[in-house]
Amino acid sequence: GAPVATPRGSTIGFLYLPRLRDRVWGFPIVEGTDPKTLNVGIGHLTPTALPGRVGNVALFGHRTSSGKPFEDFDELVAGDSAIIETKDSWLSYELVASATVLPDAMWVAQSNPLRNATLKTSLTTSAATSERVLSLITCTPKYSTKFRLVWWATQTARSDHANPPSAISTT
Repeated sequence: GAPVATPRGSTIGFLYLPRLRDRVWGFPIVEGTDPKTLNVGIGHLTPTALPGRVGNVALFGHRTSSGKPFEDFDELVAGDSAIIETKDSWLSYELVASATVLPDAMWVAQSNPLRNATLKTSLTTSAATSERVLSLITCTPKYSTKFRLVWWATQTARSDHANPPSAISTT
């Protein structure tokens, strides 16, 4: 049958960014990207893949309000880890590319944004053809909605909930 829709506002997981450990550690990911939902946590763009599924998991977060999950987004670098915890698994991703785009650049949330010509030239073939992509999206510059800063990552590992990735257990 058809997949059951995730109720808007429900928590679907938690995001961990090891480079920003003291700021983005176990931050809730909630279904939807309306203002009320983004006040609660990082919003999952409803039409995009759910964490762990094939496709692009597109997440939006604020930089300067509502817990400021993506405040220090400009400190991230390619090669950094992003980890999503769901009720039954840990999903590990590696950041592979970033770009500053206009707010209406909806290609950033399409099923495989890494095939976009402007990004593809700077990526390894494995990243450009990855079927499991994570898009982390925020406004930029800080205190402005003029542009969007996007980080893309590809899934590198999945483990069951009893076996968290080493970055999670490292203190």
